Amino acid sequence: MDSILLVNDSATFNAILTQNLRDRVRGGIGTALDHGSALEMIQSGEWSLVAATFNPKKPDNIALFEALDQAHIPAIALVEELDDGLDATGRYTESLVDFFVYDAPDALERLQSLIERIHWSEQTHVLVAGAATAQRDLIGDLLHARRFVVKQTGVLGGVLDALQTNPNIRLLIVAGMPMEECAALVRSVRNCWSRDELVILALPPMAADMDGVRLLKNGVDEIIRQPICAYSLLAQVDRGLELFEFHQGLKKAATTDRLTGLINRRGFLERAQSLHASAQRQVIGLTTAIVRIVGFDAARMVKGPLFTDLLRKEAAEVIGQAYRRNDVVAQLAPHEFGILLVDMSPEQLPRFIDELTNKLHQRSVVYKGKLTRLRVAIGVSLDLQKSFPQMLDVAERRALAIEEGEDPNQITSPALDDDDQDGATGDAQELTATPTEVPTARAPMPRKR
Repeated sequence: MDSILLVNDSATFNAILTQNLRDRVRGGIGTALDHGSALEMIQSGEWSLVAATFNPKKPDNIALFEALDQAHIPAIALVEELDDGLDATGRYTESLVDFFVYDAPDALERLQSLIERIHWSEQTHVLVAGAATAQRDLIGDLLHARRFVVKQTGVLGGVLDALQTNPNIRLLIVAGMPMEECAALVRSVRNCWSRDELVILALPPMAADMDGVRLLKNGVDEIIRQPICAYSLLAQVDRGLELFEFHQGLKKAATTDRLTGLINRRGFLERAQSLHASAQRQVIGLTTAIVRIVGFDAARMVKGPLFTDLLRKEAAEVIGQAYRRNDVVAQLAPHEFGILLVDMSPEQLPRFIDELTNKLHQRSVVYKGKLTRLRVAIGVSLDLQKSFPQMLDVAERRALAIEEGEDPNQITSPALDDDDQDGATGDAQELTATPTEVPTARAPMPRKR
């Protein structure tokens, strides 16, 4: 059965990954909140991949991974410290495909990407080129453990033949070749396959920096670091394949926030420029709203990036369902969302902001047994400024003022240079200190007939 099992004591964590992976996994996704339940599920079902938290000090964690090792079920160890991941790698050689450390604000996004890549790696072919050396064999073993289909060859002609006859090869790793031969091979391959078609990693025969620079100029995407480490090598492989997927257009990485599924700041600004131009021609009315998660940075420092990922996912679910058909909603930053409201009258706006605020404040996140309520500050810019960045600036500063307990009424114009002060259009409007009250502003301009 082609299924994935997620084991984590956070139901929200499991729910987010289940939702984001559902369309990408053929056989389905199972979840367990504790390792005892997960052990029973493993014994009673068939799983293609298990992603479970691992703490070497907890007996139930050890029992689960020992069972996975005995059953040869591919597994990812989710750890909080690098040393715990290295410990798991040494213990569970039959099952452990990789380990993952929650060490950055985008941890949940990277974990989702890792699960997807491992789940589909049986369809990804890797060609390892070079003389039969211990280093080449080590690279092959690491890729085999990661469930890639690994092909090996030692000569230039064999590399070109393999690439021409096997369209599933997405990654070429060159190792164990003299420098001149290695550079010639890369040049020959790049003459036929662009970076959009094939990722190339290379292990220089010597540790000299100039060798690496030379290979990069010849078309290598990344230089494999020495000494070879499973953690860093697989991270480089992941980065290379993510770049390939981006070039192929398999993911909307350029304009989509991977965790929330909303468009990102780049996509938001592209859409906003078009709407702002229409508003300047008096075709539509345009209002900009900014939603900030209160206390986000402090929460990330105290509770870690996984907690704030869960927090912004909760906020995104509410905000993503609140807008109307012609509106635009985006994740502008980890702590900030943007909403473009098209043709919303000043009479409708206070009720919209009030309802959105109430819905957001009803949401909460349970993390490590503790419940935290979601709190937001919403800033609004009603006036049509000379440029959209000026509208965005007003809304962002008003939202920040509300979060910091200051008076947003003082922010009546964008923060412009002296030369641009006459660029704003429209009368300045006041915004009260609470997000549930919105100032009365001019009605949207009538449509041209």
